[in-house]
Amino acid sequence: LKINKHSWNLDIPDEPKRKTKKGVISYETAKEEFMEKRVLTYCTGGIRCEKTSAWMRDLGMPVYQLEGGILNYFASLPDAEREWDGECFVFDNRVALDTKLNETDTTLEEVYVAEPDGEWRLKRARELESATKK
Repeated sequence: LKINKHSWNLDIPDEPKRKTKKGVISYETAKEEFMEKRVLTYCTGGIRCEKTSAWMRDLGMPVYQLEGGILNYFASLPDAEREWDGECFVFDNRVALDTKLNETDTTLEEVYVAEPDGEWRLKRARELESATKK
């Protein structure tokens, strides 16, 4: 299981951060640590958590998934800002969206700061950004 740092910084409100496991865990650790707990997976558009949920179900874990991801959650709830504190990192030039699916002022520098591979990610994002403008 992995929560990437940019999603951790933007997507997870402060209260759940205290209860969320951050980082990568092994099969053995997941089975031992989460078998008797209810687990919720969520991600930007539902693809990464779909894979993780299937893997966890195969282990026999009680796992729930936010269908369609965070963006679908935002689109489905007209007052999502009442329940969601923060932004949602997106994997395109918009960088982050608010609960109304509007682009925010968050910059690539803010997202990738302090990432071990942040310099490479920032360079790559800039290359992709300039390629899409042509």
